[in-house]
Amino acid sequence: MKKIFIAAVYTIVCTAAAHAQIAKGTVLLGTTVGSTSYSSASDNLDYTSGTNINKSTDTKTYGFNIGPQVGVFLTNHFVLGGTLTYNITSRKTDATTTSTVNTPVTAHTNATNYTLNIGPFIRYYFYNTLSNNLLYVQANTTVGTGNGASSGYGENMNSTYTSDGKVSNIFNWNAGASIGLAHFFGPSVALDVALGYAYTSSKNGTANTTVNTNKNTSNVTVTNNNYDEKTATNGISLGAGFHWYLNRHHKA
Repeated sequence: MKKIFIAAVYTIVCTAAAHAQIAKGTVLLGTTVGSTSYSSASDNLDYTSGTNINKSTDTKTYGFNIGPQVGVFLTNHFVLGGTLTYNITSRKTDATTTSTVNTPVTAHTNATNYTLNIGPFIRYYFYNTLSNNLLYVQANTTVGTGNGASSGYGENMNSTYTSDGKVSNIFNWNAGASIGLAHFFGPSVALDVALGYAYTSSKNGTANTTVNTNKNTSNVTVTNNNYDEKTATNGISLGAGFHWYLNRHHKA
């Protein structure tokens, strides 16, 4: 009975402290330990005329970001703040085209981009009077720029190829929404875990060099291909991070 009483008192104290720390005027200072995102898309095209009869494409995109967050509680529940993140995005595309006059043409492309992003976020906390865990919802958006690299390989009946490229002039626009749980270890420190949706619109330029090798003659030709690219991806995101709740009326 004594243990139950002590546990109940501890829970009440932690809950009261957590509620005090998300009061109006509290400064939210923290870092995202790691926020990851994943999306997958596939296309299958069947042609009724011409030499191509089928084309299938599969694209997988992975993202990771890390960075600080700073916000202020405008009310007892609502936070307005900003975030600065360093993002790494990796995209893998596999494509196969079959035709009536040739063996399947395969193409595999990998691209990795590195960007620095900045933007606002809003967060709303829901009180939970039964424990020191607080639910919240968050929406955020950022813009960013950076660079990257790409590579690829493929083959058809007559030749094989490899390619390398430099990605520049990246401009990203990112948006997301999530629901999370803040677990307070003490009066001023909490661990956040969140699950949500992430969307990215990106455009960039790529300077690409392709090396083709003829299977029959072993002749090698090199071509330069520069192109602009626009992509849009959406998928799920999973994030975790520590936050400090700095309230002048409460000692940490």
